[in-house]
Amino acid sequence: MTWMTFPPLRICASILTVFIILPIVSQGQWLQGNLKDTTNQADYIIIAPPEYVPTIQPLASFRATANPYSVAIVLLDSITAQFQEATPDSDMRAFLTYTLTSWRAPHPQYLLLAGNVNRIPSHRVADTVGSLGVYTALIDQWFVDQLCRTCNIPFPSIAIGRLPAWNQEELAVMVDKTLQYEQAAHGEWERRGVALADSEGNGYFEWDAQSQVAMLAPLWTDTMAVHSRESSPSHRSTKEFLSLWNQGIAVVSFVGGGTLTTFGRLTYFATGDLDSLAAGSPLAFCLLSWSQPFDTSSLAVELLRTPERGAVCAIVPTGLMIVNSESMFSQTLFSDMVAHPDQSIGMSMTMVKRENPGTFQERITLLGDPALIIKHPIVSSVNTPKNGTPLGFELLQNYPNPFNPTTKIQFTIVNRQLTIVKVFDLVGRKVATLVNEVKEPGTYTVQFDGSVLASGVYLYRLQAGDFVQMKRMLLVK
Repeated sequence: MTWMTFPPLRICASILTVFIILPIVSQGQWLQGNLKDTTNQADYIIIAPPEYVPTIQPLASFRATANPYSVAIVLLDSITAQFQEATPDSDMRAFLTYTLTSWRAPHPQYLLLAGNVNRIPSHRVADTVGSLGVYTALIDQWFVDQLCRTCNIPFPSIAIGRLPAWNQEELAVMVDKTLQYEQAAHGEWERRGVALADSEGNGYFEWDAQSQVAMLAPLWTDTMAVHSRESSPSHRSTKEFLSLWNQGIAVVSFVGGGTLTTFGRLTYFATGDLDSLAAGSPLAFCLLSWSQPFDTSSLAVELLRTPERGAVCAIVPTGLMIVNSESMFSQTLFSDMVAHPDQSIGMSMTMVKRENPGTFQERITLLGDPALIIKHPIVSSVNTPKNGTPLGFELLQNYPNPFNPTTKIQFTIVNRQLTIVKVFDLVGRKVATLVNEVKEPGTYTVQFDGSVLASGVYLYRLQAGDFVQMKRMLLVK
């Protein structure tokens, strides 16, 4: 694994001391200065201002050891000094284009922006919908759309997320919550999902919530719809909903509309209600269906920056949205998460956006760590006893993913079987056979080379006796 930090070209001695005391992972390489060095490589990039580096470092260390990824902390100052485009957001886009096209393979899978737009800029566009007027949309995805400049509808090249902290103290809260979530003890709360429906919408929001419940239930088995409409059999008061959250909810989907700091026509839930959640209660993954900009104090931002309660991450639209478009995105995302329970939330978003591109989808932003895997009750790891005999069949997610041009695929079989591993394109055509032989019980790793293939999503399938499992991988050139 590789640990890289890039100080700015013009740096004072006091800041340099900060970087010298940062731990370097074993076998890591200390690189500084030249971001255009083509021998640079990272799976996971964090962009941060210099003063935020000590605060984000614990999360970087965790990703480098627990996953493990090669992690690069890149200073915004270095980017603006070495990629001098017209604007700071253009500088970042040019830098990320360079990492994806000129750095040593495998190229980055994840990008984390450590800070709010007061420290790490977003890309702003005028967002006009019919007679509703002109609004500003913040589009972080714009930074990683660059490999498809000729496409009419952009889609992301890598998984991107943001910790929308206004200062170091808020960033420390978000980092602590992420690490707390990663190391949380298992519990019944991991089984619970809630689709919370607003009373407006002529029943559409309640119908949408029920559809989401059906999609969540295969993975979060204790899933329910909660309606704000008092005459509904599924109604719960705000106090009852908060009590449910205190017991622990893995997924909360807010289905409906609201203001900057409230949800629901009658203000069913607001930022002030976060104070009623118990400190230390399980953290949730939240989806909000109405515009929630992160350049101000919105409900989504408060969910993340409130210490020891609320949410660990949130998915939000940052511009005007069409209800049907947002609903379709949420349902498709849930389907993908259920189909790929070991996949990170950032990678699920990336896959869904690539397969269903659209101008509204690019306004949907992940606030949180894109490498986070949302909690669920299914134990996905294969336990191996001391005698080395595996306890279950399993096909793991390829690594790295996305990849260019090679990636590794690991699988486990539990008894002597004819084992077949094949790769297909999205229309079902076989593009490679990686394994076709009898294998003894154990864990195996094979390499797939996509040098002769076009960029896109590919499927790889393991068949061992009656066991069949398939996963997706993304080739980006």
